Amino acid sequence: MQDYLFIRKERKYTRLELQDLEYIQSQGNYLLLKLSDQEIRIKGNLCSLLDQLPHYFIQANRSYVVNFKKILSFDNKCLKLTNDEISISGDFKEKLLQELNQYVYRV
Repeated sequence: MQDYLFIRKERKYTRLELQDLEYIQSQGNYLLLKLSDQEIRIKGNLCSLLDQLPHYFIQANRSYVVNFKKILSFDNKCLKLTNDEISISGDFKEKLLQELNQYVYRV
């Protein structure tokens, strides 16, 4: 899987480095791509984009896909990113927490 995607915006294709992508929010027929330094709104479908992303992008709820590498902390209800908190929904909770718990150091 590649570390970048080309996204189409205003009749032009632009390279998007996936390491800079914090999360994707579905907004009806559009997607909000939240990067470290900007937000990009494109026409698209969350499910079809998710199929093109590497394994470290995980779905937190019906509207959000999060870059696992950008999660600073989490509990049973939400994920904390640098400037945002994203809630975890019941439908995705078990799979998401199972994935996150692989990286938990227990004392």
